[in-house]
Amino acid sequence: MKKIIFLHLKDITLLFSTALSDNTLNKRINYIQNKGIYFPYLTVQQDPIEKSFYLAEGYHFFDALSTINIDEFYPCILNPSQSKTDLIYSILRELFSLGRSSWITKYELLQQLKSLGENKSEISKKLDIKIKELNRFEIHREIPLIYVPDGIKNNSGALLNEVFALNVHDNIKDYLYKRAILPEKHNLRITHSQIAKIKSMLKNTIGYHQMTIHDQINFLKKHVLNFEEVLIHYWQQMINDITPEYYTESAPLFVQ
Repeated sequence: MKKIIFLHLKDITLLFSTALSDNTLNKRINYIQNKGIYFPYLTVQQDPIEKSFYLAEGYHFFDALSTINIDEFYPCILNPSQSKTDLIYSILRELFSLGRSSWITKYELLQQLKSLGENKSEISKKLDIKIKELNRFEIHREIPLIYVPDGIKNNSGALLNEVFALNVHDNIKDYLYKRAILPEKHNLRITHSQIAKIKSMLKNTIGYHQMTIHDQINFLKKHVLNFEEVLIHYWQQMINDITPEYYTESAPLFVQ
């Protein structure tokens, strides 16, 4: 039988941060209010040495409960005690097997393991994942530090690493770094698809690096980063060239 204890939310330590949208948070709050606040939504584990409680499961519910009443004592399922290190490994194994967590969540947990004395080889072996996969959750040490805080905050680590790997001038990288660390819903934030198109352009064309830095940036903005618009324009031009008799300014786009 599972043991239930009542804890103040301020006495529970989170191992990683969550960022729920307002819509998701409201759904969680409504769910709790309909089911009742005294259902054990949270699962905690107590460190056998530090005696502190760490949240093992229920991170999204924790945010909702904090919004409802942060000063309340809530029932929690108490799992058998294990060290903070073992708990982080347990959470990471689940995250890597499910594949649904954000980059920043895995980054934060992996950084904690390193701070607890775990090296990359040990982490790789215990999580049964390759070193190459672990490297995805690091920010390259040569990326200018000015971009790192916002990169971490806005879940942009993987984007920063991809920009760093591009064969372009440092001034071009600076322009792309600034767009990579924008908030996730910002319309100017660069995407993985856009970076892939830059790689493809660099691989399959000649002369790009001979342009001035100003012209290189303008070329990316006008012809590569908005590749979908450019492609659609090209398709339409080809259609117009092949079927000129059907294309006038007043003609419909589709012939019945």
